[in-house]
This record gives sequence, C-alpha cells and structure tokens, in this order.
Amino acid sequence: MNKEALQQFIQEKANRQLILKDRLAVLQTLDDELSSSKIGRWFGNVYLFTKRYVILFLSIILILGAILFFFFPQIIFKDDVLKTEIINQYKSNFSEKQGSSLDLQFKEISTNYSADKVKNLEIHLDESIGNSIENQIKNKLQFIAFLVLLLGIILLYIARLTRKIQLRNAKLAEAEKITAAVINDYALTITEEEKELNLLKTLIKENL
Repeated sequence: MNKEALQQFIQEKANRQLILKDRLAVLQTLDDELSSSKIGRWFGNVYLFTKRYVILFLSIILILGAILFFFFPQIIFKDDVLKTEIINQYKSNFSEKQGSSLDLQFKEISTNYSADKVKNLEIHLDESIGNSIENQIKNKLQFIAFLVLLLGIILLYIARLTRKIQLRNAKLAEAEKITAAVINDYALTITEEEKELNLLKTLIKENL
C-alpha cells in the first residue's frame, strides 16, 4: 500500500471514528435516561407485586365463598335465630303490602268456618309463606353468589395480566443490562480503533 492510499485509509478511518463517537454519545444519553428511571420502575414493580397477590387473595376468597353459597345457600339458615329474624322481616314487608286484603279474607273465612279450622289455616299459611320466603332467599343468594363468582374470575384474570406485566418488566430489565454491556463493548471498540488510528498516523509521520 503506497503512502497516498494509506493516507486515504487513515482519513476514512478517522471519519468512521467520528460517526461511531456520535452514535456512542446518543446511546450513552439513552442509557442515562433509562438508568434515571430505574427507581420509579422499582417502585412500580413493588406495586405490581403487591397488587397481584392482594387481587389473587381476594379472587380466591370470592370464588370459594361464591361456590359455597351457590351450592349450599341454606347455610345462612344454620343459625335458627338469624333464620327467624330474616323470615319475620320478609313477612313484615309482605304484611305491609298485602295486610289489608289478607285481613278481609280472614274475616270472611272466620265467619264461615270454626275457630280451629281458621287457626289451622293460619298455621299452614304461615308455614307456606315461611317456606316460600326461604326459597326466595336461597334463590337470591345463589344469584348474588353467581355475580360474586364472576367478579372473582375477573379479579383472577387481572392478577394474571399483572403477572404478565411483571414478566415483561423483568425482560426489559434484562434487556437494559445487555444494552449496557453492548454500549461498554462499543466504547472499548472505539477506543481500540482510536489507538490504531493514532498508531497509523505516527507511522505516516515517521515515514515522511
């Protein structure tokens, strides 16, 4: 290689060095910006971790409770005092709505039948109303349990999405580490190229 060709090679290498240095400066700026947001991402990861396990816990509780009340709604009537109170409350509401018409009907019945028959009728009617109220409450509980089950499934899905975000953030953190390593390697390559370029320039001067 003659002197002119060598000088041209050195000039091209010097131009390439300028381009590489500019690109390195851009990469380092981006890396600094990413590094400055690491604390925010750390708090974000802690929030996602807490959110996921809280939602997961709530969804499991809701799903188990919903399944229990859907298949065993009679569990609410296990306490006789509570059962009596609920049924009496329903009866009270029913009486407020239908009380006047029922009173008239009983008065008509009492004039045509004996007191014992009327009393038996009242007992059977009271039992029938109690059973009907109990069935209504069970149906309502099953409907509410179904809605709660849907809510639990939705929360479970949200927990799954949160897990995906956590995994994505973990991959991003790994990618940042790899990017930082690549930038360091890139900087070392530029430094080595700079040394080679200076060496070539020295050789050219010595041969002049």
